Amino acid sequence: MQKFLENVSELTTRKDYDIALAYVKKLINEASLNGALADLEADNDYVREIGRIGHLCAVYEDTRIEYEHLTVRKRSPQILEYA
Repeated sequence: MQKFLENVSELTTRKDYDIALAYVKKLINEASLNGALADLEADNDYVREIGRIGHLCAVYEDTRIEYEHLTVRKRSPQILEYA
């Protein structure tokens, strides 16, 4: 399997992020068809590549995407008692 964005350590543009996300979805579909994801403890090329690109996407989401539609409400004191 040829690796995608092999020498990239960070996604810096939305275009790169969208391409990487589409690649992860393609890999998941391909791995599912090949049975590479059937074993939950599997350690194969598909799992490693999905994890690597998924991590790049997660870092991009955390550092570069602003989510204005999400609001955080104050937690109720009753909820804090049980936490």
